[in-house]
Amino acid sequence: MRWFADLKIAHKLLFGFGLCAVLSLCITVQSFHGMAQINANVAKQYREQLLVNRALADAETNLLQYRIATRDVLLAEKATQREKAEQDASTYRENFEKYLAELRSLVFTDRGRAAVRTLEENWQPLYRSNQTAMDLARQGKVEQAADVLKSGRPFAEAMGREFDEFTAFKITQGKNALQESEAIFTATRRNLIVLSLLVVAIGLGAGFLIARQITRPLQLLVQRMESLANVCLTGLQDGLKALAAGDFTFPVVPKTQPLPVTSRDETGKLSEIFNRALERAQSSVASYNQARHSLSQLITTVAESAGQVLASAQALSVSCEKADGVSTSIARSIQEVAQSAEQSATTSQEMARGSEQQAQAATEAAQAMEHLRTAVTRVQQGTQQQQQA
Repeated sequence: MRWFADLKIAHKLLFGFGLCAVLSLCITVQSFHGMAQINANVAKQYREQLLVNRALADAETNLLQYRIATRDVLLAEKATQREKAEQDASTYRENFEKYLAELRSLVFTDRGRAAVRTLEENWQPLYRSNQTAMDLARQGKVEQAADVLKSGRPFAEAMGREFDEFTAFKITQGKNALQESEAIFTATRRNLIVLSLLVVAIGLGAGFLIARQITRPLQLLVQRMESLANVCLTGLQDGLKALAAGDFTFPVVPKTQPLPVTSRDETGKLSEIFNRALERAQSSVASYNQARHSLSQLITTVAESAGQVLASAQALSVSCEKADGVSTSIARSIQEVAQSAEQSATTSQEMARGSEQQAQAATEAAQAMEHLRTAVTRVQQGTQQQQQA
């Protein structure tokens, strides 16, 4: 059924409707075939039963009337009565021969042909005997005419028996034809019922198959769309809100699975489009998780850097305290230099007093210079330490 699954929805519906139409056409053909058989059987009955029975009944009636008219010719007392009876006999004879010829053209069975042949074989001697009897009656030979008329009675009786037997045969044949028509009608009705049930079953089966081919992928699509909207996209939205609020610990786990593409119809293409959209949505979720992880690492790095800066600031504070101590030392050294300078000035004034005092002052000046050099060295060291800090 792979070929059916790959058909477009319109083609599937067209296939289902076409199948029902074909089956309906089969039902129609079967109905027309049964009706044609019934019509043919009815036409056959009309031709072989009604027309034959009518011709047979008319022939038998005119034969009986012919024999009665022949007897009336013999019993007529007046010439006018005899002529009237002869005319009636002639008319009935012509009608009998006409209906016998019609009966000959209507029968198609061996039994019917045999009956017509028997009637014709017995009619000729009966007709001759009756004509002879009427000729004798016109001559006034009534008794001889009666004897001749009696001689034709066996032929008339044979024709009567043939009429009865053939009529019974036609009745039996009519019953058989009626049973055949009923059998055709019953078979046609049974076939129509079977075909109708088959059409209903196939229609329901095709409808169920087409509906299953259409609704099942759509149900899966609806479920996956709800999962994508309620789980993946909602989680991504909550994660972005948490990220905006400064919470980098909110993970988003994509749980929506892609749809299986099992056909090439519109539902299959719709599944492919959903899978592409799902792939992009999951890529966005993965990008969010990666960004969250990167921001978390960045914040950790910044925190570590801040700790290092704090440690550096503390070290700088210690260096500043050390520099303060050095500055104090420099100030003391400068004060000592100033005192030494003052002493130098005092010494210079006292140089005039004496050479001893001058030598002593030179010695003290040399010592003051040594102290000054030592103070300058300390200042330079303090400055270097401050620059290193």
